[in-house]
Amino acid sequence: MSTQLYEVVLVGNMGNITQVINAWNYRGDVNGVSGGDAAALVKAMGFDPTGGTFPADTLGDKLQALVSNTVQWQSVLCRNVYDPTDFIDLPFVPIATGDGTGEVLSPINAFGLKSNRVRLDIGRGYKRFPGVLESQVGTLGDLTSGAITALTAVADKMGEIITYTDGTLTDTFTPVIVGKEKYTTPRGKTAYKYYATLTEQLTHLAVGVTWSLYSQVRSQVSRQVGKGS
Repeated sequence: MSTQLYEVVLVGNMGNITQVINAWNYRGDVNGVSGGDAAALVKAMGFDPTGGTFPADTLGDKLQALVSNTVQWQSVLCRNVYDPTDFIDLPFVPIATGDGTGEVLSPINAFGLKSNRVRLDIGRGYKRFPGVLESQVGTLGDLTSGAITALTAVADKMGEIITYTDGTLTDTFTPVIVGKEKYTTPRGKTAYKYYATLTEQLTHLAVGVTWSLYSQVRSQVSRQVGKGS
């Protein structure tokens, strides 16, 4: 068994206009399962739809149940950050869409989640998911009880340690928040990147992550119509 770091990027759009990208990191304690460990993580998260539907009782399933059918997911890229041969770039054929029907709010409106903070040198993680139906929002932007239930299910799945078993081999994936290395770009801007080595990066992970929801709809300027994620 070896310990690795994975990045998962789910790619889609809303209304065929606004790009929607969400990313997660997992620490993998992996055994080299058949088909590859990155592919095992994708399957464990449920981001391998059949006929446009994510597998039941997975993160993919709960996310699909939360949002409007105007949200379309087209592919997922999962990669081992430190092994260029351990990856999967999976297009969804057909595409997967949210399950919700009815009038939908602008892409600037989103469901919001935040992680707990388990160490002072690494900040919280945040997630925004567009595709909020008008029927999921009440007075002054408060989410309805049904929306809170669905969003809680997503939060719970995002905090789970998940596994994939192939024969006698089992991979275990633990959600983490990554503390990245600060650096200055050639233009003098501050930016962040993964540390140069896995050994160093493993000392900059927040492990034991749980997620909680915002009970009001959030706004995200970067997802205004015509803008990216």
